[in-house]
Amino acid sequence: MKSVPLRRALRLLPVLALAAGVLFGPAAPLASAAGPTCNGSSCEGQNAEATGCSVDEMPIDDSSEGQGGSDLKIYYSPTCGTVWAMYTEVDATGGFGTATIFTVPDTGGLETATQQALGSQVGRNINGNLAIETGMTQWGQSFKACGSPDENSTTIDPEPDGVASPNLYGWCTGWH
Repeated sequence: MKSVPLRRALRLLPVLALAAGVLFGPAAPLASAAGPTCNGSSCEGQNAEATGCSVDEMPIDDSSEGQGGSDLKIYYSPTCGTVWAMYTEVDATGGFGTATIFTVPDTGGLETATQQALGSQVGRNINGNLAIETGMTQWGQSFKACGSPDENSTTIDPEPDGVASPNLYGWCTGWH
């Protein structure tokens, strides 16, 4: 058996690499270094995951209802300069619920329901629980998140003064 000279083996290397690509498919693409597709006000109302803003998400508030285990979280993306909320309704069979972000400009003004999400429209089932995620709103204003298993009061703050209101259903995080 004759050994193949090194130069001849090196010339066959590209052919072997091409054959391996045909047989086994292309290598997995590298993660995009392009980053998120929006920043600040250009992210308003958009989905954090779809825009790439959830890559560096940081939970900044986690509030539990205490009755039934429903959960309300606010996430922050430093790269995008945005916040959004996720409300999780435990054992939600009807697919209803609301997650809302309320904002007040830092210069003052009225409280506004900036971002809302209805479970019947955008809710996702995660392990039998209904997860509702709002669109993003930009960082740099006062904000809080509210969650409710009811879709009929989407623009009403259940805790307008930071105190639970007994005649409305739902609860909120603190103001940030």
